Amino acid sequence: MNNREEPLFDEQIAFTDFGQSLYSAVPLQQQKLPLTSEPAEVRKAIREQCPAMPGVYGMLDCEQALIYVGMSVQLRDRTQTYFSTGEEQRKERRIGSRARTLLWQPTGHELTARLRELELIRRFSPRYNVLGKPERTPTGYVTLATGDAPHFRVQKRPARNCRYAWGPIPVNRRVRAAVDELNYVYRLRDCGSDVRISFREEQSLFETGNTGGCLRSELATCHAPCNGSCSRDEYTAAITAARAFLDGRDRSVLERMEADMQQAATERNYERAARLRDTVKSLSLLDELLSLFREGTRTGQFVYPVTAPNGKLQWLLISRGVVLAAEVAPHSKTSARRCLKALEAAFDRGTGAHPEDELDAVRIVLGWFRSDETRLVDILPVEDARALCRQRLEAPRSSSRLKATG
Repeated sequence: MNNREEPLFDEQIAFTDFGQSLYSAVPLQQQKLPLTSEPAEVRKAIREQCPAMPGVYGMLDCEQALIYVGMSVQLRDRTQTYFSTGEEQRKERRIGSRARTLLWQPTGHELTARLRELELIRRFSPRYNVLGKPERTPTGYVTLATGDAPHFRVQKRPARNCRYAWGPIPVNRRVRAAVDELNYVYRLRDCGSDVRISFREEQSLFETGNTGGCLRSELATCHAPCNGSCSRDEYTAAITAARAFLDGRDRSVLERMEADMQQAATERNYERAARLRDTVKSLSLLDELLSLFREGTRTGQFVYPVTAPNGKLQWLLISRGVVLAAEVAPHSKTSARRCLKALEAAFDRGTGAHPEDELDAVRIVLGWFRSDETRLVDILPVEDARALCRQRLEAPRSSSRLKATG
């Protein structure tokens, strides 16, 4: 019988290194500690070698496969807990007992440590990590296209003709049904793009206004722009009201429907009350999912200065909660040119460096500022960041260094 510990997954290969990070403008130094001693000796070695600063750490098993990744604002203290003399049932002790190598990588800042942890979990999917693994539920956007009489749709990514988009949000059957309810409540059409649109004021003298139409038109649950039942202004007003709901500026539709639901129940019209209840539930789900997106929109596009692991300053380029890139803050003409180029790529032309459907990363960034709003004081508007770069480029060689944070 083979007593050797079995590998975690047949397809796993020996781990080499964590690799590069989107969230660091400087190379992250990885250190390794073989776990060949007693726990007391391991803790002593950690105290001597591991820095007391923010960063990530990992555990390798006997097959040199990465089995766990974590982060801490104090690497030295946190990693010691896996080799304490506490209860064997504790998760830290269970992981530590299976580890044969300890790795750590300082990041210099708590926010970048949290983002790096998620990045590594997604990259390697360690066995003992649960949170942070890629969700099976796909993500997408609620979109509104250009053109006559558009309606709201769910798309994986906004199309070229998209005029407005809300997201990213998790997309499943319930979300798609909620967007259908949104179109229904605001009486927006849900027919195909091949249906001819003819607003009331655009019909000729001899048109009857009854060409086309569908059951929703007959039931007055759609403005029916296909047969001239509404004007362009009326349909635009419905679109504007629905946009206000998606933006979180006007949730009165939920209050009205809840009042109607109570009235229907009082009148013992239980079928109508149930229908209103389901509609309120669907729109409330959509409203809740979009709340994170709204927070990202509020913070908008900006630069956030953070400490790099080498003690210098770096800039995180953030748009709606998504970290697009990391650059060393402008301390020389060369670094200023590089920062200007990065700002242009991130905020002017857009970048494909980081997919916007990384919802967990967005939650980390927005949660960072939501938990302590004083952190917003440190952010740099994009134009201020550009001005600092230009100021550095125009400064004479003999001038003193500019402060990259302004």
